[in-house]
Amino acid sequence: MTRIILGIALLFYFRVPFCIAQNKQLQFKFVLIDKESKLPAITISAFLVSNTSVYYNSNLKGELTINSTASDSLIIKSLEYKETKISLTDYDPIKANIIQLTRNNLTLDEVNIEIRNPISEQFSVSQLNAMDIYLDPFASGDILKAVNGLASSSNTDENANPALRGSDENRSIVILNKVPIYKPVRNSQLNGIGNFSIFNTELLDKQYVYASNPPLIFGNSSAGLVELTTVKKIDKDGLQVNLSLVGAGIFASKKINRNAFIQLFSNVQYSDLLKKINKDALTLVNDFNSIDIGTNIHYDINKKSSLNSIAYFIDEGYQGEQKSFNYKGTVNSKNKRFYTVNNYEILIKDNSSFDFNLALNTSKTNYYFGNINSINHLFQTFASANYKFHLSNFRIQSGASIENSNSEFSNINPLKFYQMKPTDSTNQQVKILKNQNIELYTYSTYKFNSDAIISAGIRKNIPVKWQNSNYNKQPSYLSTQLSFRYHLNKHHSLLASVGKYYNTTLPSYYNLNFNVLSSSQYALDYSYSSKNWNFILGTYYKKEDSRGNGILEIDNYRKGEILGIETTISREISKMLSIKISNTFLNHKIWKLNNHYKGKSDLNYFIKASATYSNFKLFNISATYISRPGIFTTPIISTEGQSPDLIPIFDEKINSYPLNPYNNLSITLNKYFVFNKIPIIAYLVTSNIFNRNNQSNFSYYDYPKEDFTYFQKRLFFMGFTIKF
Repeated sequence: MTRIILGIALLFYFRVPFCIAQNKQLQFKFVLIDKESKLPAITISAFLVSNTSVYYNSNLKGELTINSTASDSLIIKSLEYKETKISLTDYDPIKANIIQLTRNNLTLDEVNIEIRNPISEQFSVSQLNAMDIYLDPFASGDILKAVNGLASSSNTDENANPALRGSDENRSIVILNKVPIYKPVRNSQLNGIGNFSIFNTELLDKQYVYASNPPLIFGNSSAGLVELTTVKKIDKDGLQVNLSLVGAGIFASKKINRNAFIQLFSNVQYSDLLKKINKDALTLVNDFNSIDIGTNIHYDINKKSSLNSIAYFIDEGYQGEQKSFNYKGTVNSKNKRFYTVNNYEILIKDNSSFDFNLALNTSKTNYYFGNINSINHLFQTFASANYKFHLSNFRIQSGASIENSNSEFSNINPLKFYQMKPTDSTNQQVKILKNQNIELYTYSTYKFNSDAIISAGIRKNIPVKWQNSNYNKQPSYLSTQLSFRYHLNKHHSLLASVGKYYNTTLPSYYNLNFNVLSSSQYALDYSYSSKNWNFILGTYYKKEDSRGNGILEIDNYRKGEILGIETTISREISKMLSIKISNTFLNHKIWKLNNHYKGKSDLNYFIKASATYSNFKLFNISATYISRPGIFTTPIISTEGQSPDLIPIFDEKINSYPLNPYNNLSITLNKYFVFNKIPIIAYLVTSNIFNRNNQSNFSYYDYPKEDFTYFQKRLFFMGFTIKF
């Protein structure tokens, strides 16, 4: 018995110090080395099992110091090396312990994906790929029209221009492979017919939509941003032909070798056949035509670097009937445009990369109506360099960009804006406007854990001398932003963001200036997702400053405020049937001469609904419905003077007249079948089924009588897509 008691006492004597040591804070020193090269493994991250939110990083000598209890475990994690887990009880806290890391042979592909993804991707409100766009009933297969189906889109003009969260179209920007693309739509005179983006959906890898607080890795946006990235790899060669009522198109992709591929596309459009089938709907369209051709070439120099080059050319024209103020007649517009976007990327290490981007855009636009004759030559160049560093939970990207714009105008304009007859008096304007925009930025993200991430960014311009009609020097400005995303669990997520932003608009024939716009934005977005349900709630507030960019002086306001609430609910009822409905409330106010008025896009509701039935064996059918109040506009209430020199007098209360409510129900039907082993998709689109006269705006023709322009009436459109 005495021996038993003595044994227990001895066990207790030796066990107590051991337990104390297990819970005592100790300092462990490690040296991380590459198992193959025996060189130090630098900037490698590690964290304790007991606290996964705190990361430790090895220094330039591969040294890693950890303060912890001996009972804990350490996980060493890196894209370049296989994950390693060690128990601290196996290591001596007194001496430096060497740990050999084994390289991950598959890491380069994974690293390229990680590094090439946008640093800001977790702060976008929408991410789509090409298949998502083809399946979106609002998109009509078009990259930018897919944005219009979002509750965040406040576009009320039936075109493809991104207008986000109540702001004008000229405040948002489209980015293609890290390069800004201005005027990203084609056939802008067609009132919706052929008014698609200039991008080919087959080239798309990802589309990111930032409805508010656009990431400051890009500049020149004071509202929202749409970022497009093109494919980096194709699996096989392909050929696709599209035949429709407006012409024909072809798309081909070819693997040159295992490291390179080329994609080619071209479209020819004309109006004859479409007009014959839709005589009543296209009474104001005389003719439209276009031809375009584009290429996308990608070359992986090695596993760490690549080149990509996009080139695009379009020649388009439009002729139709138009009426404005005292003249009713034919309007003609022609446009020739070429742009190229070129990118070089290199992975410097497993955690850093560098890219250089170079672009050119040139166009010639002609516009004729009444006594208006406007010719605009635009020439732009853009270059940017960016460096990205990734260290476990911390990322930072810094860079610089320089953009040059040269816009030459040769205009013949009405001497008085309301006298547009060919015989009315005119004046001539010849101007060359130049702008150079140099900007520097830094943008970083920090991931607290798998659920919480924060980002911050600043972007500063370097003012230069401005060859502008109103200003001698470019204003100095600093853009700033802060965003935070938190995943409450796998179903619920919050995104909060705030920022101050600036952008510069391009001159136009009615506004021969580079105008600097600014905005302050505050936004909070909540999202819920489950297997069959999705729910999104967004709230935002904006304060906008402007120097005016409207056609009429009454549209040139100085300040604006936008308060918005948007909701979206989508439900997969079955594998074949899905529905989606969204609604947006916009309170838009503008200030002019110390008085405030309703903004054009002040909307009590903006409903977008869709239902899709997909049956591969039978057919696919989708219906879309859009409903909103009419926009607000300013009427002519009286005239002064004698005919034919009547002077229109606008209502002093700006935007006092609401147009009629807008309603549009459209249906798309398509059928997949195989003919002689060739896959074919046939499609039929019927837009504005009930043939509603949806008012677009006042024409101000034959004033002071009320006369309106209208959106597209009922239209039938059909075609075939053939894949070889």
